[in-house]
Amino acid sequence: AMDSGDSENIAPTSPVFAVYYPDDIKNSPRILYQSVKEAAKFANSPEGRIRGARFRRFGNSCEASNFYESGDAPPPPKTGDCVAAADPVVAFPSVNRIQMNQLKKAIESNNFDEFIKLVGPNPRFLINTSGDTAAIVQEGFRFNSLHIAARHGSAPIAHFILKSVSDTHYLMGLYGTNESDANFRKENILKSFLNTPDKGNGDTPLHLASKWGHVEVARIIVAYRQTIRDFKNKNNEMPLDVVCSRYNGERKEELAKQMRIIIHSYYVALYRCSDHSLPTRWIVCDEYPCASLCPPPLHSPLSPILAPFLLTALAGPFENVEKANQLEKRWKAQGLDRRRADFDRGAEKVGREIAEKEGIEWMESWPFHHEPIDMKSNNG
Repeated sequence: AMDSGDSENIAPTSPVFAVYYPDDIKNSPRILYQSVKEAAKFANSPEGRIRGARFRRFGNSCEASNFYESGDAPPPPKTGDCVAAADPVVAFPSVNRIQMNQLKKAIESNNFDEFIKLVGPNPRFLINTSGDTAAIVQEGFRFNSLHIAARHGSAPIAHFILKSVSDTHYLMGLYGTNESDANFRKENILKSFLNTPDKGNGDTPLHLASKWGHVEVARIIVAYRQTIRDFKNKNNEMPLDVVCSRYNGERKEELAKQMRIIIHSYYVALYRCSDHSLPTRWIVCDEYPCASLCPPPLHSPLSPILAPFLLTALAGPFENVEKANQLEKRWKAQGLDRRRADFDRGAEKVGREIAEKEGIEWMESWPFHHEPIDMKSNNG
């Protein structure tokens, strides 16, 4: 690395990587690197993270100097434009089969510490950056890391995998790219983990979790809207059709009941208009509720400029729609005065009390955590 003023030390035609602060390019450190790995290291350092440092490739040091002087940042994509994925600049080394076998063993043994030792420094253990897909850990069956976690009931590892690959900043660090590009890639990567069938029986991770009775892993997987719950394997079986078929323990009946509720269940969701211009809405859903309701169509009498309805609480899962409907009716009927007195949180408080009294699972959003979460759970 060298200061941009020392450009005579770099061949005039050599490509360089310039580190800069997007909000103050002219006062950036003006450090040029000759490798993307060095540039990424600075951008991910404490100093770089505090200032939101980025790096950009230039054909030579003169171009980089002009960039610093002009303060000309790459223009952001226009709203509504299709954001095409740029060629990634990956600063992490590729992973060989021996290393992948170490990862496989760590997941199979549910050794979270060993798993983190491998995956933490190098996200390419999880993600195939050349195709924006889940990396293949086990050849033959073509298992990705989530397949293996689902097969062996490694719930903490499954949670870490899906949280990581759905994190925009995690992907920005991996690809050395911007937020728009990372978001563009994220959807495909997440779907690849959740819905790719293995090469043997055509099972998805949800099939494997269901088949072996790993309830917690199944719960983690179905919490993502991208999960296809009715995906059919080579035997024309959905995850619901193979519940606990390979489980031989004493809790088979109990786990099977829980698994069926998780895979195909009903929820009662509470949606609030974000600017409180419209009344609160309760909706019974036959899958995990979406974070927001779709805006009304343009021909609707409701103006398309109305604020969206956001998911603020949900109760469930319920094993059938009748139980969900009963809870919805009780929730609406009880505590009307309290809901009127506390317009912002009254409905949530009433629902929370009903759920606690009747032993119903409950999730709620908070000012410090906008996605609904069960505060009594480990994640909460």
